Amino acid sequence: MSVGTGFVVGEPTENPYAPQRAHSCASYAEHMKSVPSWVSYSVFRVLLFVAPLAILLLLGIKEWIAAVIAALVGMSLSFIFLRKTREKVARDLYAARHREKPRVHEDAELEDAALDREERKATPVESTAGAEQSTDSRQNGSQP
Repeated sequence: MSVGTGFVVGEPTENPYAPQRAHSCASYAEHMKSVPSWVSYSVFRVLLFVAPLAILLLLGIKEWIAAVIAALVGMSLSFIFLRKTREKVARDLYAARHREKPRVHEDAELEDAALDREERKATPVESTAGAEQSTDSRQNGSQP
């Protein structure tokens, strides 16, 4: 059913001026997967150190003692709570170090081939007779 405005009643229309909807949980999870695991692991490790350090410093504990305790607490908590992330980082590092095929870009291959062609053109091939003559003159001590 159509109203005089040109819009069909009952069909949703996209308004470019309408506020954007919040992202669904699925799209947020997909976005979070795009963050490298080593980044999230590093951020969590730093937070697990800084939070206890700040609390201990606010309690008035000496700086070096607070730092040692915060390091031990952070290390223990990360060992307990960051197991999956730590294992993912370890798998990613292993995969990066043990690639089956080295990553070579097409451009790099083309550039290497062009440089090789230029080198072959730039270095003239000596004739065998010229090479023998220069070898004989070096053995006799005479100059050409």
